[in-house]
Amino acid sequence: VGILTFATYVLSSDTNILTADKAFVSLALFNLLRTPLVVFPNVMTNVVEARVSNKRIENFLNSEEIDEDAVDRISMDS
Repeated sequence: VGILTFATYVLSSDTNILTADKAFVSLALFNLLRTPLVVFPNVMTNVVEARVSNKRIENFLNSEEIDEDAVDRISMDS
């Protein structure tokens, strides 16, 4: 990522000069962003799964009660 970014920066204009200050600061920022960008897809997956689960629980809790007359009871006599 760093090499491609630096190449794009330098080649995009003749006035863009890559100094050591810019390179090291850029690399430090890339390292700071690496972990959040790796974790972000997992977080999005977990959020979607939580929303689906929440919707299922909501549907279950809002569903009608079982009609007691429609349930057959079996006696457990020995």
